[in-house]
Amino acid sequence: EFKTEYHPSTGHELLLQTFEFGVNTHPEKDIPIDEEPYCPFCSHGDFEFAEIALNATLNKSQIDGLLALIDQIS
Repeated sequence: EFKTEYHPSTGHELLLQTFEFGVNTHPEKDIPIDEEPYCPFCSHGDFEFAEIALNATLNKSQIDGLLALIDQIS
């Protein structure tokens, strides 16, 4: 059972809900399959590279240098 207590100033009463209230018995019907999940990236690898570059706070010249190195060794 879920219990929701609102702040007294809202004027809402206590809300009690059963577990089944929040359970979706057919989740595949509600969420469409994304045919291009990494759009605008071409691939999962491109997405991962961008995420790493952003997390490392690399600037443009650092990213260009890293991509050039990857191109040389691949």
